Amino acid sequence: MNIINYEFKARVRNLEELEQKLKEINPVYKGEDHQVDTYFNVPKGRLKLREGQIENVKFHFDSVNELGTFIEVEASDNGGTIGLAKLKEQCNKYSSFFGLDQPDFINKPYSDLLLEIQAKKSQ
Repeated sequence: MNIINYEFKARVRNLEELEQKLKEINPVYKGEDHQVDTYFNVPKGRLKLREGQIENVKFHFDSVNELGTFIEVEASDNGGTIGLAKLKEQCNKYSSFFGLDQPDFINKPYSDLLLEIQAKKSQ
């Protein structure tokens, strides 16, 4: 199966407001997705396989202790019929819709951000 994924994560201060904004466009609620992340040992960086059951665009409104609040938009093509260009277009659309700016975006997993905080505390 050809799986393509494109996503963004952004730090936000108005999580509840963004959730309400999303509700205004009547999204289809398909339930909570049970995702399984599998990490692989690689020489450099991280390689993660995320498997879930809800297809195309998912919205995550996250509150993480010590880090704050975030929105994540994840667009997936689980059958190879949508393509990367369309996935990017979808994410860009929602980035604009939520009024996010480049400085808001985060390109690290929460675990790395938490490790950075712990390292600063131990200095």
